[in-house]
Amino acid sequence: MRELLLLIGLLVLCSTGKAQYVPKTQYRDTIFLRGYIYDHKGNPVSGMVLRSRHNDTTYGSPLLSETDANGYFAINGAMVNDTLTIERHFLYKEQKLYNKGSRYMVIYLPLPNDNIDLNADKPITVAHVRQTQRMPFIFQPPNSYPNPGVFSNVQQYPHYKGETPAFLDSVKKHLIYPHQAVANNIAGMVKISFLVDRDGTPRDLTVLNGLGYGCDQAVMDAIRYAGKWDPAKSNGRATTIHQTITVEFKLTDK
Repeated sequence: MRELLLLIGLLVLCSTGKAQYVPKTQYRDTIFLRGYIYDHKGNPVSGMVLRSRHNDTTYGSPLLSETDANGYFAINGAMVNDTLTIERHFLYKEQKLYNKGSRYMVIYLPLPNDNIDLNADKPITVAHVRQTQRMPFIFQPPNSYPNPGVFSNVQQYPHYKGETPAFLDSVKKHLIYPHQAVANNIAGMVKISFLVDRDGTPRDLTVLNGLGYGCDQAVMDAIRYAGKWDPAKSNGRATTIHQTITVEFKLTDK
């Protein structure tokens, strides 16, 4: 009997001596990412699944959204810097997009060579020292976006005076970090598409990735300020074609 009581005492001592498990709370900076997906003609694409690289922190389920009849999608809880996958569709192959801070995206699914991305691998960076603590982001998208159009049979692409580096330098030179964006701690990527018209004038500027707070407008103003291009040529005749430029607005702590 004494041996039994000793054994019970040892078991109680072991159980009370064990470290109690305390669940850890995970924190991560997330955003409510919204936008639209259009085909190469500017028509909304329904049934396209856009998936985040990360899972939901609460339930562990995939973060994804399927576009509705208007091409609209919404992912609540996406990472600020996230790799997005447009899953395979019966008309389109799987595509990956890297989002760096944009809260609103307009995604076009172009045919080959209908849109020249001038600097996707090396975006222009506009930096400013952070002045306030981070605040929630509020962005009201416009009701509609212009149709980007398509031209795929091009023999000579548009040329800017001094070639592409000169255009990027001009945009960077005339870019100013908007005060409203600095005051509200807004940072991330802005991507603008524009049409080089037959006379070389950039027009139909469209926000593909936006931040709001004056950032999108600042990039469009810099593009217009850069002036005319030599237009694209098809069969010896001037034609229109799209260009895309990417700008990173970056806040630093010092």
